[in-house]
Amino acid sequence: METNTFKGWTNKETWFYSLDLFNDDVSYSYWNHKAYLLAKHLDAVNILAKEMKEYALSEAKEAPCNLIEDLITHSIDQIDFEELAEELLNRVSNNNLVVLH
Repeated sequence: METNTFKGWTNKETWFYSLDLFNDDVSYSYWNHKAYLLAKHLDAVNILAKEMKEYALSEAKEAPCNLIEDLITHSIDQIDFEELAEELLNRVSNNNLVVLH
């Protein structure tokens, strides 16, 4: 993986997505819970990253027209979901999460 190049993240798209992921209470709780459930899985980073990308792409499909959907999808393809998943899993391992029951 290349060195972080934008505000501590791989690129601007990853940084921008991290703002919502880590600053929106609902999103943060949801993905932290997912990370908690996957934390002991050997392939946790890849599984969590794949789920996060699938979710982002499903949201893009709700764009009002094909052009906007294509632009959003292109931006999503630039996001380093593995980096985001690693950060979530690190937070779980450091006990920095609220577990939903």
